[in-house]
Amino acid sequence: MEATDRLTEPAEQALLPSSRRGRRRSARLRPPAGMIRRFRVASGFRPAVDRFFTDVFVMVDDAELRVQRLSLLRRLHELLLELADISEIVPATES
Repeated sequence: MEATDRLTEPAEQALLPSSRRGRRRSARLRPPAGMIRRFRVASGFRPAVDRFFTDVFVMVDDAELRVQRLSLLRRLHELLLELADISEIVPATES
């Protein structure tokens, strides 16, 4: 587990348990039957993620704090990709 001792802002504290709960929940949901539930899990992160990006400046001068914030975002990114890899979605093009 990565260090999180510098993540003391309320928005950071709200996002930490959301990402941990999401990882536990997603581990129980197997595709393809669990895909809709996986998207519901992912959508449940939105309030905490919105608050984080509204209240927290990630790229601070304090290198250790910046690394911990970026690590939190990386873990969230990895979790969302575990839930559903939306990078494979291609928009329809008009012919």
